[in-house]
Amino acid sequence: MHPTAIATEFSGQTWTYQYLSECIYRVAAALKKRYVQPSDKLGVIVTNHPNTLVAMLAIWYIGAVYVPMDSKLPQQRQQYIIEAASCQWVLNATITPNMWPGALVLSELLQTYEVTNYDYTIHQNTPDDLAYIIFTSGSTGLPKGVMITHENINYHLNNPVFHDFQQAGTRVMVGVSPSFDV
Repeated sequence: MHPTAIATEFSGQTWTYQYLSECIYRVAAALKKRYVQPSDKLGVIVTNHPNTLVAMLAIWYIGAVYVPMDSKLPQQRQQYIIEAASCQWVLNATITPNMWPGALVLSELLQTYEVTNYDYTIHQNTPDDLAYIIFTSGSTGLPKGVMITHENINYHLNNPVFHDFQQAGTRVMVGVSPSFDV
């Protein structure tokens, strides 16, 4: 990819691949500085905003596990997900005020490090490493966590159905919550 090419657009804002990468590295470095370890589970409060992409990829860069929770869920449901997934951390990736005491706030992590302060290498995830835990809607009772490995993601992305979306210049609209179990 070209560093100056547009990686994502949201509400009139454009983020280049270079800017997106800088944000991911800053957040990953800040998480490591706070002793987030590989395999730690982070409950991430998400919205349809590029910050969600930053949070997810930064978490994977350090080998941790992404557990998305829609910001519109009642706090009680979010608490259930945090406990059911055994999350060690909560990260607010939204642009709204933090409602979880002690939670890490992505916008603050982005300001923690300058781009030149990368003091780590990207964790080498294995295919069997857990990538994320997605919770069902709970329509038949309490939501259930489904564990997705990096191999599952790789298989999904390499599915021939998605090859048309991998051409240069292709644009894809995302209209569902990043925590929706598709």
